[in-house]
Amino acid sequence: MIIKIIDEQKCIDFVNVFQHLKLFSANINIHIENEKIYIQGMDPSHVSIYELNLLASWFDEYNVDTEEVIGVNSGILFKILNARGAGQNINMHMENDNFEIDLISEKENKDSFNKYFKVPMIDNDEEMMLIPESDYQLDISMASKKFKSLIDQLSGFGDTVDVMYKEDKVFLKSESIEEGEMKIEINLDDLEGCEVEEGLHMSNSYATRYMHMFTQFLKISKDIYLSFHKDLPLKVIYLLDDEEKDNYLRFYLAPKISENDDEF
Repeated sequence: MIIKIIDEQKCIDFVNVFQHLKLFSANINIHIENEKIYIQGMDPSHVSIYELNLLASWFDEYNVDTEEVIGVNSGILFKILNARGAGQNINMHMENDNFEIDLISEKENKDSFNKYFKVPMIDNDEEMMLIPESDYQLDISMASKKFKSLIDQLSGFGDTVDVMYKEDKVFLKSESIEEGEMKIEINLDDLEGCEVEEGLHMSNSYATRYMHMFTQFLKISKDIYLSFHKDLPLKVIYLLDDEEKDNYLRFYLAPKISENDDEF
């Protein structure tokens, strides 16, 4: 097995993914398959699910003869990747049943020394979930940075974010007795994209903590894609490739029970 990332931006994005993935799982299983790398996991409370899917074509070199499932500590993995210097490739390979990562400058680089790591492998029991593709009632996209700013502001007012769609507008609200209330009105024309079920009137509530955790990945994609349905978990997608939709980091979040459906 030899997998290489040479492209500078892809190296940066790969490191950024694992910088924040450790917020969800202390340990992860990396599924090295013939045609892709896949990671799935849940947070300790089993409220949210995440998936990382990177096709073989996303990498600069992808040579996998035998499929592997590699269990690692996500914090240690990020510590290794974070040692990467500017211009260094990320080379992952198996040597004598050891998972190794090399951070190497192909060209002469006096600012970054080549670094070689053996990654501790662990037995990490997991139950893979089959997530069916579903049609959603409301699909929106907006700049990742803008959405993070909105969630950061809402986080100061309560532990729940209420999301409502009615009359061609999206509303976000958070409130508490101690902090008061903040409500945001978003016109569809102000979004990067929007697809909505005709005649939709929908309201769901989500834990602010998880919404805030999702926004930490803003650096890997300029846009964030959010899909809502009154009977399904929220779906959040960051695309790591503008041309290939199957290279993504995806989250699902179960809604909270709310009695504020019509109080916007």
